[in-house]
Amino acid sequence: MIKALKLFCLIVFVLIFIFSLSGCDELDETPGEDEDIIYDDPDNPFDPDDPSDLDDPSDPSDPPDIDVNLTLEEIIAAMLSEQEGTKDTPAVLKLDVEIGNMTDTNNNWHRILKSIETGGKYVDLDLSACAMLYYFFDPDYRITGGKNLIIKITLPDAATEIIGVEINVANEQRAFIRFTNLEFVSGKNIIHIGSYAFRNLIRLKEVDFQNLINIDSTVFANCTSLTKIDFPLLDSTGEYSFSGCSNLKTANLPELTKVKPYTFYECSNLETAYIPKTTLIDQYAFYNCSSLTEANFPLVEILGNEAFRNCESLTEAIFPSVKTINQRTFMGCKKLVYASFLLAEKIGNEAFKNCVNLQTAEFHADPIRTTTGHPLQPWINANMDYDPINFNHLDRNTWSWKEERQPVPSPVTLDSFIIHSDAFNGCKGLAILGIRNAWNVYFAASSLANIGSKLNLHLYDDNGDNSYGHPQLEPFLGNPLDPSFTEIKIYTNSIHQGQSQLEKQSATPGYPGLAPDIKSRYENKVSVEIERLP
Repeated sequence: MIKALKLFCLIVFVLIFIFSLSGCDELDETPGEDEDIIYDDPDNPFDPDDPSDLDDPSDPSDPPDIDVNLTLEEIIAAMLSEQEGTKDTPAVLKLDVEIGNMTDTNNNWHRILKSIETGGKYVDLDLSACAMLYYFFDPDYRITGGKNLIIKITLPDAATEIIGVEINVANEQRAFIRFTNLEFVSGKNIIHIGSYAFRNLIRLKEVDFQNLINIDSTVFANCTSLTKIDFPLLDSTGEYSFSGCSNLKTANLPELTKVKPYTFYECSNLETAYIPKTTLIDQYAFYNCSSLTEANFPLVEILGNEAFRNCESLTEAIFPSVKTINQRTFMGCKKLVYASFLLAEKIGNEAFKNCVNLQTAEFHADPIRTTTGHPLQPWINANMDYDPINFNHLDRNTWSWKEERQPVPSPVTLDSFIIHSDAFNGCKGLAILGIRNAWNVYFAASSLANIGSKLNLHLYDDNGDNSYGHPQLEPFLGNPLDPSFTEIKIYTNSIHQGQSQLEKQSATPGYPGLAPDIKSRYENKVSVEIERLP
């Protein structure tokens, strides 16, 4: 019995051994470690007898089916061999490999670029299915070959960020340096782009980053072929983001809350900018955007210096929330016809200078008075040694007047409406200036110089409880007066029946209301008429 059992076990062992040997012949050979493989879809394996699996060389979207045992270099060479690969019809390279650490010289990214360089054909590189070691896409500025042949690139879905660089190395190390023929770039899951990434890519025509949330400075600067930007989720940018994009026509940034300095600087073909949520338009943001036709930003509270300077096609400026208009904000906007500001209380130096077609400027602010008495009294007390008419300074050592060539500074009257020097200088078409609600308006030197022949000025007036007739210190109609300017008609909404404060000589000697000040300062060369509105 025991012998029979031993014999049975021996037979079973022999049979197992025989079957194991025959099974080895049916196993696939394991590829070498240096062979990166692109496999056919396991759910839809390649079938040579199926016409739908056969390559169509005329269809770039149908890349060739590849032998799974080829190396990455051989796979790319095979793809390129069956496609035209010109600038107009680039060869489609849709890859599915592990990219790894992109700055490692032995990684697949370097191998891809070397293969493209060797193939010598222009390509549409689709990396969307490629896995990555890290979340950021870094093309490695050190690689010189292959990049100039990439016309289009789709970044890996695994990438959420594009690497940025510091300004001191921006010219040599920016992310997409040497992508000199790149026309299109997209990234499905990119949410952040670092500084200088696409700077100076003069052939870049289209960018698609639908999930982009923030970008750093100078990202798309000088991309002179870019015509449109549409980033529905972008909420912050750095400075110079799109500066120098001279062919950019439309910007759709519905979630952006701040337009940083120089954002659209010198975008000379920009026609429309939809940025409804921004509260800040910083200095030089739209400087020299000569094709911009409208500036309607309902939530903007701050306008920086020269923000819209030389926007020569701008016809309207409507800012219901802005409280301060800084210097030269709209200077040189030659087609500007109408400006409306509901809350602005300060207009900076040369803010509207040389807006030659500006006809109507309306300011509805009603500053709350926090001081008492004559509005210039604090300034008068602090500047007893100045002659405001001739700009002379009293030297108390010799008790003689000396010429002071610098204009007298505007009084620091926090609760007054102040129009600083040259604010409307050269606005030849200005016909209506409405400042209907402010208890006191101060016009600095030459703020209304060279504005044409006559002006309809709307000002507040009362019985003296608040208004003192808008007394002045400086020659706000110019020095010398433009001889073509002959008439100011002042409209007031006063409800009292006594003498207008605008006509009173003054409660403070030497500083009368606006009407006698104009007549005296300009020696009756300007006719001043006051009309009370119902």
